[in-house]
Amino acid sequence: MKKKILLSAVVLALTGCSNDDGYGIGNFRGSASLSGDARVGETLSVSITDKDGVKSGTDVYTWMADGATIAGATASAYVLTEAEAGKQIRVTVAYSDERNNKEETRTQTSEPVIGNEDGVLTLTGVAETGATLTATLADGNGIDPSAVVYSWLADGAVIDGATESSYAIADTDVGKTITAKADYTDRDGFSESVLSATTDPVKVANTPGMVSIDKQAPIVDDVLTATVADDNGTEGVAISYQWLADGVAIDGATSPTFSVTSAQLDKALSVQATYTDQAENAEDIVSEQTAPVAAALINVPGSVSLDQFTKLVVGQTVTAMVDDDNGASGTINYQWQADGVDIAGANSAEYVVAATDAGKVLSVVANYIDDAGFEETGHGAEAEEIAYSKIVNNFAELMAAFDGEVEGDVIGMAPGDYSNAGLLTVDVKDLHLTRTADAIAASGTAIETAALSGEVCFEILATADGSSAADGVKFDHLHFADFNYVKDTSCDTDSSSDDYYINNKAAYFSLTNTLMENEANTSSSSTSWVYVGGSKAHVARNTFSGKVDGKKGSFIRVSANGLDEESNLLPPAQHVVEYNLFQNFDASGQSSGYGMQLGDTTGTNSVNTAGHVLRYNLFDGILAKTRVVKVQTSGSYVYGNTFANTYGMVSLENGQQNTVYANVFIGMNGNKYESGVNAAAYGHVVSNNYFAGQASDSDSERASLVLTSNENSDSGNSTLETSATEFSHNTIVNSMAPFMVGAKGCSDTPLTSAVSMANLLLNDYAPAENTELTGINGATKVDDGSLVDDCDKATVTFENDHYYSDETVGGSAASKSVSGTGVITAAAPATAPVIDANGFVQGAGDDAGIGADTSKLYRIKASDVGVGSTWESEIDHSEVFGL
Repeated sequence: MKKKILLSAVVLALTGCSNDDGYGIGNFRGSASLSGDARVGETLSVSITDKDGVKSGTDVYTWMADGATIAGATASAYVLTEAEAGKQIRVTVAYSDERNNKEETRTQTSEPVIGNEDGVLTLTGVAETGATLTATLADGNGIDPSAVVYSWLADGAVIDGATESSYAIADTDVGKTITAKADYTDRDGFSESVLSATTDPVKVANTPGMVSIDKQAPIVDDVLTATVADDNGTEGVAISYQWLADGVAIDGATSPTFSVTSAQLDKALSVQATYTDQAENAEDIVSEQTAPVAAALINVPGSVSLDQFTKLVVGQTVTAMVDDDNGASGTINYQWQADGVDIAGANSAEYVVAATDAGKVLSVVANYIDDAGFEETGHGAEAEEIAYSKIVNNFAELMAAFDGEVEGDVIGMAPGDYSNAGLLTVDVKDLHLTRTADAIAASGTAIETAALSGEVCFEILATADGSSAADGVKFDHLHFADFNYVKDTSCDTDSSSDDYYINNKAAYFSLTNTLMENEANTSSSSTSWVYVGGSKAHVARNTFSGKVDGKKGSFIRVSANGLDEESNLLPPAQHVVEYNLFQNFDASGQSSGYGMQLGDTTGTNSVNTAGHVLRYNLFDGILAKTRVVKVQTSGSYVYGNTFANTYGMVSLENGQQNTVYANVFIGMNGNKYESGVNAAAYGHVVSNNYFAGQASDSDSERASLVLTSNENSDSGNSTLETSATEFSHNTIVNSMAPFMVGAKGCSDTPLTSAVSMANLLLNDYAPAENTELTGINGATKVDDGSLVDDCDKATVTFENDHYYSDETVGGSAASKSVSGTGVITAAAPATAPVIDANGFVQGAGDDAGIGADTSKLYRIKASDVGVGSTWESEIDHSEVFGL
């Protein structure tokens, strides 16, 4: 507050009795007054009032503050200093008036001098981004807040627009010091410009970090993971962890992960993290507690099922369902498959069977995480049978299906009456006929098994030619029972040939896992159940049983080869017949009854290379008067088969360069028709076969090995030059007629020749224990020897054959069969033979390496082959194709 001073003087008059002029006039006393603002920095002035006037140059001033003389203050005016702040001012004046009266007067005392109190500007707040600093101004002289002008500075530079008493720190201020400034005039009129203290350099504001645990409902054996999140950054920052159970530190648990043990059962877990973030903020944070630890879960794997496992038909919707005791409420990833191959885009629980699925087994795999957190992978379900294009229930529906057949059809025969279905013709490729799973599994009546009975015939036309096995016509898992041929159809041939039940003329036809039993045909004189024409057919794992006794024909008749219509050549047909069971056919009184025909002509087609393969089949109980397998083709292979309880021979009688290898022949030890391999001299190879207990008696040209001239005059063979047939490395044990050179056709030309080498004959062999593979000890031999030569035009070259028998050479031409030249003969071997792990007899000592390599032999059992079998030969017979 400004204080104006105007003080009356206190006059101290010094009067004389008289003055110098002697007039005696009286003296008027003078006075002094003080004016001006009693404020530091302001000027106070003294004025003198005296009626007698003031004599110039005589006035003397003495300024006093609170009674103390102010040094140097002797003028009529004085500028107040801080030294006088709060003090009262008074001035004494001495002077002479113009009448020469000496005067002394003084002013009244002033109000205390007002001094300036500097303003103080104080900052509050934290120097970090996002925070607000507030400037607070204090001034003892008083402030008019509306008159204060604020400014803010960062590192001394004015911050644009910052003119309020508070300031929100910006990101651009990081690292700078902040200062506030206030400009104003206080209420005592002092002009002020005040700076605050500077802050520390601005830091990025600390966002407190957070630490969390990945599993909030832990169980024993869980591995928990702590994760720190901090907006100020933790890259490169060392973080210390401490896991706690019910708030108590767990000893040694100082890693970011923690394996829960039973010690924490029923306790809530948390984790503490301490660190300094990248903004240099010290952090000490604790996560929220988990639920109390529960006991470890024991996972019971889930399972997948289908709403229908059988009789799936194209166009039908099938649904997969997941069953999991832990629950499966989350996302389930499905993948449908056909024959184990993923179906693109089929990833939902429902799937509509597509046409491309026909003939394939559908399955689904589900992957998911169950509600207990267990990862469930690879759980799947598979249909119990293939998908079908059509399912039929009786012969009428079957006939309708064939009438409407289209390429790619898969027809399933469900249980029903299929008797007398008649002629069914296939004229499209890639048609698949089978039975449904329930019919296949049934073992009851013909209706239950969907058996084809009565008159039935399938004709597969050449128009159904496949281009590969993938799109050929396929018959599998069919059942023929008590069946008869269909008269006056393509299956009813003229009287000079066979009648058929399956008549194939197409390429890449296959017949598999089919049971044909109990032929009921009594009116036809000759039947072959399956005719295999065309090319590259596959007949496998079928059971053929119960051909009418004494009837001509065979179970399977394979054509010599097929005709290439474009080039008019006869290319190899290369049919493969394997893993089949042939049984129960008595043709002991019928020379034209066979188990199998490999080729079917004596004509010129027989000399063209066919390349057929007959392997790994069992012929059991086939009583053929002459031929159990009749071969009338060329370049074909018969290997790895077993002939047991069987009469008849494998007869290589028409064609050339066929191979019979590693077959096992087990005789019945008592029938004159027992025989092994009969071969004409047209370059055939008969090697590594095994014969035991064959008891041929007196019937002509019956022996384990027979070289014949009987077919030299046939129209096909007559076009050929004879070439030596090879009999090598065969083993013959306790057989009545081991080796014969037959008399039939001996008078015909050309000459017959053969090479016999490294064959082993063991008669009179008495093992410690007799088995079917050792024959019968002391088998009765024909009187004229175990090597019988009845053809003087035949030439046999012997190379290291070993014959052990008390009779060796006989026959009408025995005189030319030179014993001792390439043949070792004796009553018994010097070193006793040995029996290998599979029961086959092997030579030992000097006989080692003579006879069959028994590692290439296997005695096939009925369970190994036929319908439903899965056995695969583990023996490598690839050398057969190079023999």
